Amino acid sequence: MAVVSNPFTLLKRTPIKKRRSKPRRGPLRDKGYRDWLRGRFMCVADRNGWHDCSGVMDPAHTENNGMGSKGPDSSCVPLCRTHHREYDAGRKAFEKKYKVNMKLIAAQKWAEYQRERAV
Repeated sequence: MAVVSNPFTLLKRTPIKKRRSKPRRGPLRDKGYRDWLRGRFMCVADRNGWHDCSGVMDPAHTENNGMGSKGPDSSCVPLCRTHHREYDAGRKAFEKKYKVNMKLIAAQKWAEYQRERAV
């Protein structure tokens, strides 16, 4: 019979797998809404009136869902590429420069989309 100096060396530790009661839920994604925004006018005006920005409007997220991730699509507003880059560079400065509340505009656009979709 072999003598074992430490009886616990024969036992292997296996971690107990934890299961989530609910699956992880990411931010709301709605491709239809983002496509709908691309057909809208830009939501920023300067002193002389609306900007004459040509090209496709990009949906700009006004909320973040943590570091390096986008917020829900319901927080998007239509901006041209130039203004989208300016907005991403400094959100507070952008809102101050153009005197807009982007989160309020996003809520209004989302409500408008929901009304059109319900009809």
